[in-house]
Amino acid sequence: PTVPHEFGRDPSHVRPYDVEALQFLCQSSGLEVVESGQNPDSELGLPIDPDDLSLDSLTSDFERPGSEQPRIAGVIAKLFQKSRMARELNAVIHHQRVQIERLEQHLGLLSDSLRRLLEVLYEPSEIYVVARKP
Repeated sequence: PTVPHEFGRDPSHVRPYDVEALQFLCQSSGLEVVESGQNPDSELGLPIDPDDLSLDSLTSDFERPGSEQPRIAGVIAKLFQKSRMARELNAVIHHQRVQIERLEQHLGLLSDSLRRLLEVLYEPSEIYVVARKP
């Protein structure tokens, strides 16, 4: 049997079977199922690499500016930190950070869901059932 998305490519295929269906057919024919499963070396045939769905590949550490700055810039920075504009800017930055964290959580859920969907749709193409006559 082959992967469902590959099934129609071979005109000799009559119908797709999964492991459970093959086990049922063997048992219905009076055979005892000894072993069954998926070939662990079988390729999934995925259209994309599931690792590409990881958010880790998107995140990077931003470089912070160095602490070495001219003396006058330090004085101006300290004065700015005490200003109303700095407080408002910090509030906006905090709000944006919260929004980004929420978006990252949603992206993580979407990434996990897409990974699982791909695993279900593109299951391994090689399965087997070992059965014997009792």
